[in-house]
Amino acid sequence: MKKIAFILFLSFCSIHLYAKKPKVVGQQISLFGVGISLSDSVIYITPIQTIPEATIDSKTGFLDNRAFYSMQLKNFLEGQGVTNPICTTFFSTDKQKLNKKLGNVTKHYNRKFPQKLTYVHEGEFTYKVYTTSNSEEREDE
Repeated sequence: MKKIAFILFLSFCSIHLYAKKPKVVGQQISLFGVGISLSDSVIYITPIQTIPEATIDSKTGFLDNRAFYSMQLKNFLEGQGVTNPICTTFFSTDKQKLNKKLGNVTKHYNRKFPQKLTYVHEGEFTYKVYTTSNSEEREDE
């Protein structure tokens, strides 16, 4: 009887450890984007923006639907006439760490391609919060 109770206890503990942890919803994050056009080698950098309610996976620490935020920047750049931009979005809950990352990225590209670095102004492009209605709109297209 003790062995069965012990085995049940171990199985409960192992299931509990591997159970999916809840996502942290409604957390404020800061993010910025970098877009690179391979056809003309221009690098586009957005300023740091704040999203008030983002979902972060507590298990991995990654922003949910990161690709959606990068697609927003890609769609914006394509609307500006940039052909096939490759975009990525950097994020953090700590704005100072993200500011340091932006400085590192800017310094890296400024050293390699100083004449091809272009800044996207705050009024031109802003990130929108990912919601389920956004994903339904994308599926309809």
